[in-house]
Amino acid sequence: MTDAEFAFVLDVKGNVIKRDKNMSEEAERVIELSNNYVDENRLEEVFQLAFNFEKEARNAADFLSYSRVILNMLDVMDHFQLWDTLTDTVVKLSKRRGQFKQAIVDIVQRCVTFIDHIEDRNTRINFIKTLIQVSENKIYVENELARLSMILSKDAEERQNIDEAFNFLRDLQVESYGDMPIEEKNTFMLEQCRLCLLKNDLVRAQIISNKIVSSTIDGEKFPDLKFKYYQTMMKIKFLQKAYVEVVQIGISCIELKIVDEDPLVFSPIFKTIILCLFLCPLDQTRKDLSIRVSSHRHFIGMDLLRTILEKFMVEELISWSDIEQKYVCNFAALLSPPNFSFFVTEEEAKNYLTLFRSRVNEHNLIVIQHCYCQISMARLSQLLHLDVDETEVVLCRAVCDHVVFARINRPLQIVVFKPVLSSTQILNEYLMRIENLFNNIGHVSTLINTESEFRKSAGQIEC
Repeated sequence: MTDAEFAFVLDVKGNVIKRDKNMSEEAERVIELSNNYVDENRLEEVFQLAFNFEKEARNAADFLSYSRVILNMLDVMDHFQLWDTLTDTVVKLSKRRGQFKQAIVDIVQRCVTFIDHIEDRNTRINFIKTLIQVSENKIYVENELARLSMILSKDAEERQNIDEAFNFLRDLQVESYGDMPIEEKNTFMLEQCRLCLLKNDLVRAQIISNKIVSSTIDGEKFPDLKFKYYQTMMKIKFLQKAYVEVVQIGISCIELKIVDEDPLVFSPIFKTIILCLFLCPLDQTRKDLSIRVSSHRHFIGMDLLRTILEKFMVEELISWSDIEQKYVCNFAALLSPPNFSFFVTEEEAKNYLTLFRSRVNEHNLIVIQHCYCQISMARLSQLLHLDVDETEVVLCRAVCDHVVFARINRPLQIVVFKPVLSSTQILNEYLMRIENLFNNIGHVSTLINTESEFRKSAGQIEC
């Protein structure tokens, strides 16, 4: 920025201050003299000279000269690794009366570059916390505050302190930071989601993930970020038992180039998609997803999972005893890394298997409904490989979930799949049949007339 643009500056309270004096020449002399003192190792004189000029420049509202001298002093402290002095100096400067807003920005931004130079961990953490204290409640250094908080969060996670790591990022509303690049915003929010999931705070993870817009993440420029987003969303939806969304997000994930080209990454995600597909409700959405998954070129290599999914894709009864003998013994291995993308406890694996069996029963009920108008409970139990009581429970649950329509005649122990129509529905059906009858009569009449005309024409020609 030019010298003329700083004829008026803002202090930390937002007050406009007019520059009274141009002190650029004095600043040059102070910096030159300070460098000479540094060569002579006279550091106290360097700091005293800088602080004296700092007061004069601040009173004269000459920000450019002020900033040049102060940043030069901070560089000297960094060069000689005077970290305690640097920390105290930053605190003092931030509390100066009538301090410039831009000066705080320059000081914090310059100090951020010093962090990697500090070898001692405790000193580095203390310095970062000081910068955070200086940056708090100052919207003009909110980006630096977020980045410093991220450093502390990663340090806490390295010490296995997940609660502390999350607390450093918990209150950051980076989605409202106007100057922060969108990719960095998404990175911060994904990190917040990841820590929420580590804390088993699924509600907060869902709230934060809703702030991320998938279209703002360019999969070509930032494939790793896009992959991390898909993985995070898959885990959230899996924990919410939204298996349809897990499959949909997973299909988008395997379309990424970095996933498709790496078998070690692709295989567990694709297997997770198929396993979650088994748990999806039996509706048109599941059919469409099954077709998309089965048409993938790598589907033929999924021997066990391919066989099971193909059973669901045809209208034939699935024998649970056959699945139990051939496949269930392998499910424990399928539900653990590297075959599965998420960690599943033994209890969760049992729940998964229970839900999977209920989907098999629902599939069988749909097939039976297409073949029977009514069936005895004994025969239905035989087809489902269940006893009568279990069959009734399964049937009632399927009816409540609108998988099939059925009514049980308990005295006769008969299940009727044909729905009982209301009077309005009966009348509508009657009208449709009458309309079809008249349409057919009209069509036949047209054919008869055509044939008659054809025969008349043929007779006249013969005569």
